[in-house]
Amino acid sequence: MKKIFILSAVFCYSYITAQIKTPQPSPTATIIQKIGISNVTIDYSRPGVKEREIFGGLVPFNKIWRTGANKATKITFEENCIFGGVKVRKGSYSLFTIPGEKEWTVLLNKETELWGTGDYNEDNEVLRIVVVPEKTKDFTESFTIDFGNFKSFSAILSIKWANTLIN
Repeated sequence: MKKIFILSAVFCYSYITAQIKTPQPSPTATIIQKIGISNVTIDYSRPGVKEREIFGGLVPFNKIWRTGANKATKITFEENCIFGGVKVRKGSYSLFTIPGEKEWTVLLNKETELWGTGDYNEDNEVLRIVVVPEKTKDFTESFTIDFGNFKSFSAILSIKWANTLIN
């Protein structure tokens, strides 16, 4: 009888602890933005600064970065569009960057199921553009992707984290 009770207690404890849900350290986010007459959707994870040095530290300069945490950031265009001056066909792409001190390279890649950068294949790149980062006075604790500066059929995509902004 004692053995059955102990076994039951162990089973119940295992079942209860397996059911406890805890928040992700880098929660996922989805932004859907109507630009002109079409939607752009971005799925990404939002790591926090958590008192760490971000660019040049956690995210090394001049190395490819998945631009967020966990699974690579995915951007989906409902219609053909122009992204950073480059024509892009409708569909889903992964968004990677190569942060640098004076310039960043922004990459769209056909492979949308990558975790990290280990299997990144340049042959699947759709575009590669260079942008200049800005240092900001405003501090952004959680990695953020957003849209702004709307015009009839365009908007500016912004990436913000710590005291860095790219548009």
